[in-house]
Amino acid sequence: MSGADHARFSRRKMELLILFQLHAQPLRFSELKRSIPEISKKMLIQELKSLEINKLVVRKNYGVVPPKVGYQQKENTLYRYLMHLQNLLPLTTKL
Repeated sequence: MSGADHARFSRRKMELLILFQLHAQPLRFSELKRSIPEISKKMLIQELKSLEINKLVVRKNYGVVPPKVGYQQKENTLYRYLMHLQNLLPLTTKL
């Protein structure tokens, strides 16, 4: 596995872990970080932004001081994401 493939695999793994944690209930950033100890704060921020841009996760700002932000997955997101990964599988086996 090349370095680029390894990085892509690690990123997919973290995305899946985040979506799995958000499947049951919305979580705040700190709760999400505690539930996935192997992810760095920087990577969690990057992955949440990516998932939000791809419309898989919704970020809710409560508008209070100190800032309170929560994340939740959109309906059927985990299922759709798994189907997407399944569609990528034939591409990775050809490498």
